[in-house]
Amino acid sequence: MSSIENKDELYLREPIQVFIGNIINKTLYGFSYEYDECRRMMDAANTLNILIETLRASPLIFIGQLFPIIHKLPIIGHFSKGQFVNVVAGLRRTIKEDVKRALASYTVDQEPECLVQAYYQKMQSNPNLNYENLLNVCMDFYTAGMETTTTTLRWATLLFASHPHVQEKIREEILRVLGPDGKPTSSDRQKMPYTNAAIQELQRRANILPVNVVHRTVRDTSVKGVTIPADTLVLGEIHQILANSPVFKDGHEYRPERFLMEDGFTPNKVPDKFIDSEKSV
Repeated sequence: MSSIENKDELYLREPIQVFIGNIINKTLYGFSYEYDECRRMMDAANTLNILIETLRASPLIFIGQLFPIIHKLPIIGHFSKGQFVNVVAGLRRTIKEDVKRALASYTVDQEPECLVQAYYQKMQSNPNLNYENLLNVCMDFYTAGMETTTTTLRWATLLFASHPHVQEKIREEILRVLGPDGKPTSSDRQKMPYTNAAIQELQRRANILPVNVVHRTVRDTSVKGVTIPADTLVLGEIHQILANSPVFKDGHEYRPERFLMEDGFTPNKVPDKFIDSEKSV
């Protein structure tokens, strides 16, 4: 916190990434970094940031998914696939080093202290688990968990700061259910309907993945009378549903109450509204 004191403006991406990165590191490898000694971890995070920003900005990525042949073309193939393969290879090297560190003093008869050690222990008796899969699992933690969580928390900071009454309601509920020093568990979720609704509305309003990953139909199908042939690539535009759907009235507004019934306690089953588009929340 001392690194951000007395500043007129704050760019929260890096502080939050250190926080999230350390959680991932501790979970995977059993060690974490001090804020002012985390350059190695942040170099990897920045590489991942560049990868994600380039993916977002490159139309060749989507064209390449439709027409994979372009990956083999000179120059174009580099921008549609090659540059990303190189970035991923760099991240993979960093992960290999950290896995090696986590296993350096570990033997399989010890109690595992992190995911890598636990996975390695299970590898000895399960032929379906192997070193390459272990690296892939670690890679998934970073590629799927770092930027998504960081972006969500940045949105949370913005939305909660601009809606102090939401902050206060969440605070009151946390103190009532957990107390000032309590640690939340999964079973506490049903006791904290407003906090849960605030998180759901945060995910809807932030909409950090506005366009879903590409899927492919494995057989002829039909959606509301529209025929989709087999082997068709389908790209779901989540933004249209979460921001512009008639289900969410005034979709630009942040309003946790959408996900609660009028009693302010019972969860509102919003997905049911998509079946009847005349209903809105």
